[in-house]
Amino acid sequence: MRIKQRPRDFRVAEEVKIPLDPGGEHYVYRIAKRKITTFDAVRRLAKAAGVPLGSVSYCGLKDKQSHSLQHVSIKGRRLEARVEGLRVELVGRSQEAISSGNLVRNRFAIVIRDLDSDQVTHARRRLSMVRREGVVRYFDDQRFGAIRYGQGFLARDLISGNHEQALRRLVATPSPLDRSEDHAVKVLFRDYWGQWDRVCQRLGARRFARIAQYLRKHPQDFAGAFVRMEAKERALHLFSYQSYIWNESAAGLVRRLMKGKGGVQEAPYLCGSLVFPADVADAMLLERLARLDVPLVDHELEIDDPDVRTSVLEVLQREGLTMEGFRVRDVPGAFFRAEPRALMVRPRQLRLGRPEPDEENPGRTRATLRFTLPPGCYATVVLKRLFPEFAEEQQAWAQGRARQAQGGGGGRKPQGEGGGRKSQGGGRGRKAQGGRGQPQRRSGKAGGRGGKQRRGRPGGKGSRGGPAKS
Repeated sequence: MRIKQRPRDFRVAEEVKIPLDPGGEHYVYRIAKRKITTFDAVRRLAKAAGVPLGSVSYCGLKDKQSHSLQHVSIKGRRLEARVEGLRVELVGRSQEAISSGNLVRNRFAIVIRDLDSDQVTHARRRLSMVRREGVVRYFDDQRFGAIRYGQGFLARDLISGNHEQALRRLVATPSPLDRSEDHAVKVLFRDYWGQWDRVCQRLGARRFARIAQYLRKHPQDFAGAFVRMEAKERALHLFSYQSYIWNESAAGLVRRLMKGKGGVQEAPYLCGSLVFPADVADAMLLERLARLDVPLVDHELEIDDPDVRTSVLEVLQREGLTMEGFRVRDVPGAFFRAEPRALMVRPRQLRLGRPEPDEENPGRTRATLRFTLPPGCYATVVLKRLFPEFAEEQQAWAQGRARQAQGGGGGRKPQGEGGGRKSQGGGRGRKAQGGRGQPQRRSGKAGGRGGKQRRGRPGGKGSRGGPAKS
């Protein structure tokens, strides 16, 4: 199977609820983008409007490789110029900046190509299971870009108090997979680490300039340097590690609940394995899965249910952490926030269209998969549940890319991304690459049941980094 073989093969559109006001201070736009990240789109919009980055708000992050329709608002300034790489349409004005709270759902239409009859038959059987059981609300590879690019989890270093190492991961760990201007910036930081006058002279006004300028005046205050990075980017790095802890806890929970009561299906991702319940025959277990919450953790989290607590604590123990120690000290504005997150989600309006001849792959068929998901859920998780071969190909490609990032040669693009029908590599639950600061391989079972959790200390706007990319 292949996805994204044509530009419009992977489409996502936001459905939003935004109260419009003709006299509102914020101009609301619907934008169409492809081949750029939401962050890049925001930077281009801010530049075109002549406003600070903080004046541009959005509902959610969207996959760089998707054809996306999403919404942004710009405070106090109407766009008068065209924006490179974006199609921009004014929707109206609003009194408030838009946020994740305005996002109702994401609607997906994904053309799946290079299918044979057996793949379609198996997918339809799994489709019936997903309609009945749902899928686990895992965070997928898009959330873990720092792992893909060899940086590792800098949040782990921040928790341990190693601020310099965390900053090196952020600004001085270039990856050959990075084709943006950031690559040259990170090479500059790496080659002249500690020579802040030289870094500032060569960096100019490029990204991370505020960090370099601060270090020139305060060469040992690496914690203070973190305060100079964009708040949303800082929050995303913290939330990425929180998301990894959630994935590991949820996977262990599913294994424990399904033991002796049904099967599981595993799908690899960048940091390990996604574990799904499969063929759940027990109606009471099915209802229980649907009601379970697994919390995103912080140092003040209290979990009443002993099984959920065991599940989370086992993961933290493997990471060398405790619940009380899951916090960042000495970096103002850098903190985790506890939140409940439902274990399962049922995609709505889920259907796989009738197979048709695939004009891109003679002798094969294509079909369009359509569904909607609430904010914070990943379409690729649904794909991995319905098409296990998609997950295997993604893993083989990711492993090849990781070897390339470490200087060991690359891997071929997976069939799931429009490459050849077969590719080398594979394997499940493989530890992510990149040395210390990467997720450790899961060592055993963890379990738990849903329980009440108390929210952590309230945080500032955007502390979680916004909803997950779809």
